[in-house]
This record gives sequence, structure tokens and C-alpha cells, in this order.
Amino acid sequence: MKIMRSGLIALLVLVSALVAGCGSGATNTSGSAAADVAGIVPASAPILIGLETDQNSDQWEQADELLSKFPGKARLLAEVRDGLADEGVDLDDELLPALGDETYLVVLDLEDGGDTGVLLTKPRDPEKLTGLLQEADDDTVTREIDGWTAISESEATLDRF
Repeated sequence: MKIMRSGLIALLVLVSALVAGCGSGATNTSGSAAADVAGIVPASAPILIGLETDQNSDQWEQADELLSKFPGKARLLAEVRDGLADEGVDLDDELLPALGDETYLVVLDLEDGGDTGVLLTKPRDPEKLTGLLQEADDDTVTREIDGWTAISESEATLDRF
């Protein structure tokens, strides 16, 4: 799951930078996806991170405007793209299409060095998601759960989920 991990980390960095300060209530998402996910995530999970992964959303536009106010925007975006490229992944053509409009990272517990993570998404292009997972250095397993694709490093983690 090295490609997925490094891709997710790069995406988290990018989205964190993009959405910092973008707390406007005007987005393209209805909140129903968050409610759907909340209904399937175990209540005991200490971490649930929601990512807006739709580049056409209001949040991405707001974030782009915010980042444009800082001189390091181009460098940050280049570093994210270069980091993904080092792993053989293109942000725009592979990673974002492989994810849905919203993607969630769930950590089931804080033990085991974080190996209890589950990524939830509704991929825009399921074939791209399958391709990325097949190229990953580590084994990954997927399972459909209430319309969401759950991705983890082990069946045991998905069973716990």
C-alpha cells in the first residue's frame, strides 16, 4: 500500500493546504456522503478524516484562491505532483479519478503503528482505482460496504471495520 500511502499522504498535504481557512458552508456536497460514512464507521474509531477530492468543488476553488495569496503555492503543488510522480502516479489523471468526490480515512485504533487504516471512497473511475491498487508495493484488499469501496492492507482490518 506504499503507493496508496504516499499518494494519500501527498493528497492529505495538498488538501490540508487547500482547505485551511476554507470553512465556508457553500460547497457542492450535500453532507449526505458524510452521513452515509458516519453510519458505517465504527463509533470506536478514534480518527475519521474526510477529504473533498472533487477538483470542481467550491472548496477546491476557495482553497486555490487562498493558496494563491502565498508565494509558495507553485512550489507546494510541484512537490506534491513530483512526490506522486516518483511513485509513478499522476494526481490529475490517476489518483483523483480513482477516488470519489469525497474520500474518508478511518483509523480503527492508534495501536499497531497505524496499520488499522481503512480508506473509503466511491471511485469516479473504478478501473483507475483497481490499477493503482494493483501497482501498489504492498498488498491491499478491497470490499464494498454500503456502496463505498473500503481499502485496507488486510482482510482482518476490513473484518474489524
